[in-house]
Amino acid sequence: MLENARAYDDELAQAIAASLMPLDRMEASAREAAALSLEMGEDPAQPFEEALLSQLLSWFKGDFFTWVYRCRACGAETRFPRYNDPVKLLETRRGRCGEWANAFTMICAAAGLRARQVTDWHDHVWTEVWIPGTKEAGTAGRWVHADACEGIFDKPLLYEAGRMAGWGKQLSYVLAASLDGVADVSRRYSKDWAATLRRRSLVSEYWLKDFIASETARVRTSRAQDADTWREMDAADVECEASASCASGLPGRLSGCASWVAARGEGGAGASAPGAQTAANPGLPQGTRFRLAEDGQAPDTSSSTRVRGGAVRASGENLPGEGAVRAFDGLCATKWLDFTGGSPGARPWIEYRLRPQQPAQVLNSYALTSANDAPERDPKAFTLQGLPDTAETSQEWVDLDTQTGVEFAGRHQRLSFQLHGEPRACRAWRLVNRELRDGKSANAVQLACFDLFAQPVKDCR
Repeated sequence: MLENARAYDDELAQAIAASLMPLDRMEASAREAAALSLEMGEDPAQPFEEALLSQLLSWFKGDFFTWVYRCRACGAETRFPRYNDPVKLLETRRGRCGEWANAFTMICAAAGLRARQVTDWHDHVWTEVWIPGTKEAGTAGRWVHADACEGIFDKPLLYEAGRMAGWGKQLSYVLAASLDGVADVSRRYSKDWAATLRRRSLVSEYWLKDFIASETARVRTSRAQDADTWREMDAADVECEASASCASGLPGRLSGCASWVAARGEGGAGASAPGAQTAANPGLPQGTRFRLAEDGQAPDTSSSTRVRGGAVRASGENLPGEGAVRAFDGLCATKWLDFTGGSPGARPWIEYRLRPQQPAQVLNSYALTSANDAPERDPKAFTLQGLPDTAETSQEWVDLDTQTGVEFAGRHQRLSFQLHGEPRACRAWRLVNRELRDGKSANAVQLACFDLFAQPVKDCR
């Protein structure tokens, strides 16, 4: 682990990595995302480093690296060289979790982020990135989980077994290493630390603590100028207990074919397990960060009354290609996919909110378009909620429409729903899904399009 850490700190290696990615574009997008977070009043606001990490994950998984397991033509298991040099991996751009984590950690370092590789003794590897705290926001620095092959970040409970679904792994030792030091971060990835502790029998806890302290002191000898940051990092590692809020939206393993995942026992209890992921729903939200809807040029099948120019968030999403913004691009070929929707009692949601400079609007109707596959994931019962312009807090949502027994006859079918009752000028609308077409077999909820249509201006007076 420390050998790789030295490579991540190498100036030539960083220059090679930086030359391979559209860093200027991703940094610009990250600055826009951080500014939007402030504009939309997110608390805490998204730091630039976190926004950049999100950009890097989407690009790395969607455009740069390739998962290797079986030949698509014959189905035979693919043999390939297992390089450990991160610079070589930037050339081959293929592999399984070890290669993905190694190369992605190199990419993060080249992008100016402090990153370290994390190893689970039960055969998985990922990345952590340091997000500095700010005095202005009153936030402390923290290490953020980032799994490149899954395209997921800040979900440390993804791997553990339990009622929140996830992969279903029985964790024991999870160690992180960089030139900032070595850390035992097992507690960050376990909701049941007592059970995890019982599985840790390879060495004594005292020996492990002494070993980590010794290795950390050794690698820090040449970087004494970082002493203040190290104190903050050490505090973050000591206080790294898993948060219950991290238990939402946890699918089984997504990378690799289904048979391989099943053989490794990483399909998890699954989103269809009773009680899985319901912790995400009782109060609604927690969910994704706001992102611009990017719907200004979306094809319009109705009229100029389509609500545009706002920001979007959801209970969850499947990045890079199936995020919440895809429900508002007007294209049947794309979709929003959310794995928080596949368990009994779950209420996955998707929200469209006007920006502060936009006037409130009275909604006239809305339309949903079914996605390309898996009809069991179609919404069957749902409520459209609105946040009135007169609301004093962001919690004063009102029900605008409720539908039950909805059934899409086919893929890419569009269903429209007219609103009745007293018109309400709102600044945000949220579709809360209460039942899926086949909740027993669905592991997610999905929609190709979610379109909102306002009353013509003359009707709003």
